[in-house]
Amino acid sequence: MLEKRVKSRFSHRHVYLSLPANPTSYWQVCRQGLTVDDEDMKAEGIDEGVQGHVEFYRNWNNMIEDLHEDKTFKALLQYHYYTTKSAAAFLTECILPLSSLSVDEMALEIPSASATMVRLAAPNSKLHLLSALSDLDLGLLIAAARLDIVAHTDTVNFAMAYDEYGSLMGRHRVQSAGAGMMALGGGVRVWGRGVAGV
Repeated sequence: MLEKRVKSRFSHRHVYLSLPANPTSYWQVCRQGLTVDDEDMKAEGIDEGVQGHVEFYRNWNNMIEDLHEDKTFKALLQYHYYTTKSAAAFLTECILPLSSLSVDEMALEIPSASATMVRLAAPNSKLHLLSALSDLDLGLLIAAARLDIVAHTDTVNFAMAYDEYGSLMGRHRVQSAGAGMMALGGGVRVWGRGVAGV
């Protein structure tokens, strides 16, 4: 027999936390992810009875504090604060340097914000650029993306994108005329190749 499950009205609620208000509070949040507090050790399963634990714990926390004084580390921290204010993005950036630590080499090397290396952070989103595009630019972009999918090609040039744009606009005109949209002022202008190429 199948049991019907009903979602609780509270199961879809989200709690939104405010982002750090300044770089200092952002560093406080990020530091929590890089250090282990005394009260968190038992919860994390860290055996405090191991020989050298106290020295290692002090050394690790001092190393994190010293890193905060490093110029490249500060630049990376400020980069993440002023672009996303996401502590998760900053901590993701720290995964590779942390995973490269060994018993022989305990110096933590954090890359600079401009370093070209393998990054685990997501690429920068270009969605904010869409609002600045004109109708023609957006039409050409959609036509090029559609052509990429339909034609199964890796490269799309302007002539191909414009031809696809023209055919899409032609189909749109036929559908609009059939629906009576032209009489209501729903016509769309098809821009010439010279204007589109500018």
